[in-house]
Amino acid sequence: MDINNEKKYCKLLNSNLIWEIVFIDDKFVIIQNENKIIKTSIDKIIIVKKDITKDSRSLPSFNTELYSRIDIPEIMLRHKTVDEAIYELDKFIDTCVISGFVRIKIIHGKSGGILRKAVHEYLNNCPVIEKYEIGNYHEGGLGVTIAFINKRRHID
Repeated sequence: MDINNEKKYCKLLNSNLIWEIVFIDDKFVIIQNENKIIKTSIDKIIIVKKDITKDSRSLPSFNTELYSRIDIPEIMLRHKTVDEAIYELDKFIDTCVISGFVRIKIIHGKSGGILRKAVHEYLNNCPVIEKYEIGNYHEGGLGVTIAFINKRRHID
C-alpha cells in the first residue's frame, strides 16, 4: 500500500470503531487502534477517507497500561501450508517490530504439530526474536506460541 505519508483509516464491518491501517495487501490488512493491533481479511473492512477519530465521541477510552499487558497482536496460521504460514509470519513480525510490540501471539494449532515445529524453527533463526514459549492454557496451550521481540532491535 502506498501511504504517501498520509494515514489511512478503515472500519471493521458491523462496527463504528475507526482503525488506522498499518499494512494492507490484496488478501489481508493489519490495523491498529489505541494499543491493539489486528490482522484480518481485506473483505472485512471498509476504507474511510478521512480521520474522524478526533471528532468521534463514540470511541471508547481505555486504560492503555492495562491493555498493554493483556492485548497482544496475534496471527492465525491454522489450516495454512508451511510455506504460506512462514511467509505471513515473516511479514507479521516485521509489522510488529515497526509498531513497537515486544510480545506477539502466534496461533498455529495443535493438530500434528507440523506448523508448530515450522514456526519454532523459523523463530529460532529469526534475529529479532529474543525467546518464545508455548502459550499458557488460557492462551491456547500447545496450539499457540508466544514470542518476544528483542527490544534492542527497535533502536536499530
